[in-house]
Amino acid sequence: KVQTSVNPACVSGKQCSEVMRRQRSGLSQHSASDCASVRLAFFGEEGSYSECAGRSLLRPLIDAEGLQTVSFRSYEDIFRAIEHGTVTCGIVPFETTLGGAMHGHYDLLLQHSGVHILAETDFLIEHCLLGLPGTTREGIKTVLSHSSPLQDCESYLRKWGVATLTSKDTATAAKEIRDQGAT
Repeated sequence: KVQTSVNPACVSGKQCSEVMRRQRSGLSQHSASDCASVRLAFFGEEGSYSECAGRSLLRPLIDAEGLQTVSFRSYEDIFRAIEHGTVTCGIVPFETTLGGAMHGHYDLLLQHSGVHILAETDFLIEHCLLGLPGTTREGIKTVLSHSSPLQDCESYLRKWGVATLTSKDTATAAKEIRDQGAT
């Protein structure tokens, strides 16, 4: 198990600002009617670290019925959706403790002037090696994951002598292994 911390930020246009203003004012959880329902954009498959971080950040502010998460295939698409108002806000990682700053995400923030950072959170990630039932550690020849966890675990994987393949995100990698039956 390898631990890293990611520092994602909630990025938004005007609509989500009221939710965060209430948090800073010390107001308690709000219902969907108070916040006009929040649609949170995240990158990747359902269950991705980004979705989990977003839910964790907004949980104290919005009840479960008022929060809808929406998956996107690129961070650029998240920023566009915020600008066009199709989502309320998005969760975007800007740095990790092991990998450092994600400069491309800062570039997107500069390119999309209608989007700004509303809040930051720290989200602890514990990378775990998953496999199909019956898979042994010795039987694993290739590890599939997003580039960030592969980088975080690079020295461990190098010592172990396995090949690596990059996937869109960790949740997609797990889904691909499940669907393809690879070990």
